[in-house]
Amino acid sequence: TIRYDPSLYKKKLNSSEIKNAIKLFSRDTNINSQYNNSIESTNASLIEHLLTVVSDPVSNLLDKSLFMLLDYHVNRLNVSAKFFKLDIEEITTNDLLPKLTDCLTRSYNAIDLATRSLRIRLLLNRSGEVTIECYDTPERLFLFDGLVSESTPTWNAYIDTKPCPVSPFTSFKTTRRDHYTAARNRMLPMDSEMHVIPKNEVILFNPSNELLEGSITNIAVLRDTEDGEGIKWVTPILATGCLCGVVRQFLIDNKLIFEKENLKIDQLKKGEHVLLFNGLNGVIKAEIKW
Repeated sequence: TIRYDPSLYKKKLNSSEIKNAIKLFSRDTNINSQYNNSIESTNASLIEHLLTVVSDPVSNLLDKSLFMLLDYHVNRLNVSAKFFKLDIEEITTNDLLPKLTDCLTRSYNAIDLATRSLRIRLLLNRSGEVTIECYDTPERLFLFDGLVSESTPTWNAYIDTKPCPVSPFTSFKTTRRDHYTAARNRMLPMDSEMHVIPKNEVILFNPSNELLEGSITNIAVLRDTEDGEGIKWVTPILATGCLCGVVRQFLIDNKLIFEKENLKIDQLKKGEHVLLFNGLNGVIKAEIKW
């Protein structure tokens, strides 16, 4: 799942930029209006870009900055294809951009693309064929607001009651999601139509009682790193069987979170704040519930 977001246009997603934004959010209670103003200042150039693309999407492609961590998604796609031994050539960002541009410009006009955030579902089958689907998704003012120390939790997280069997289908993102669906149905509150109520997540653990991930997110917890540098946000190592999430890898690469072994599920306490993150919602703060 890839996020298309007009607020990302021409923005550099790196450690220094995110840390600067975190500081801004931390010290200023009126940040919403200030941050919105910085977004609005890019609107003229964004709309000009979108009008050019929509008028001729064959000769002009959408700027890749509009797609959150697109290069990370492409890298994971190739790693997954190699692991599952798909007989296909390596995919590049340049291969995907024309397909993404075609899908979005067929479904939305320039004004839509300048004002809407979209969830893009990209599927790769065993023959190497790529299918792209687009859906609306809620706006997010700052996609990394969970990292702001003063922020309050916006999601609830419930600990599963059964261990999750680990396999390549937990390590890699595929359409085989029975284990996740079962955990969500078992633990999460539902509406009258038996759909999971938004902003609720279930936290999974493996048969060794090691913290794994959420059903649609990776997770980080505040722990002492035992390296003399104090308490940091840490995430389970891949050897636990957790998903190799794109935001997880981005946060590790930029030293915003760190990997740690032996994170046990019974160490999570009611009321504890954790980080949940994925390629659609960015980084969210959640509270552990019983």
